[in-house]
Amino acid sequence: MKKGLFLVMLASMVFSGFTASAGDGKYYGGTFCQANTESAITYIRTRAWNSSTADNWLDCGVVKDTDNSVGSAYVWVVDQNPNSGKDVKCQLFCLDPNDSGWWTTEKSSSGSNPSAQQLSLGSVTCGSNTALELACFVPGSWSGNASGVAMYKVNEN
Repeated sequence: MKKGLFLVMLASMVFSGFTASAGDGKYYGGTFCQANTESAITYIRTRAWNSSTADNWLDCGVVKDTDNSVGSAYVWVVDQNPNSGKDVKCQLFCLDPNDSGWWTTEKSSSGSNPSAQQLSLGSVTCGSNTALELACFVPGSWSGNASGVAMYKVNEN
């Protein structure tokens, strides 16, 4: 049922002349993120949780409408691992087909907290023919408490 509804909505957008706008900020759920290892990632509502005790990297896709720059980017993370060096860390990348590109400064969560923390990733200037990607280091779960990516937002110029 969900797949059928999705296809109907997608077809109506395509055939109605729907276009994306670079001037708007796009919010993405953590469920857009994929692990770059085979560790256990659990998807609940809009969040991606690292339910494994092993550390993991999540790669999160971003729709890029223009060849211009990203004016601002934010990611909301949950860090429930209190150990030193085990903060959630994220960066936004613009990568070309040869895997070279530009990136924002890495930002980290501040201490262990079951509530989402907002990380401001700043801006990045992208070249033409590049793709955007959000990459986050997510520490392994601690005492059964998982960390992860709740959601993220990207504002293009």
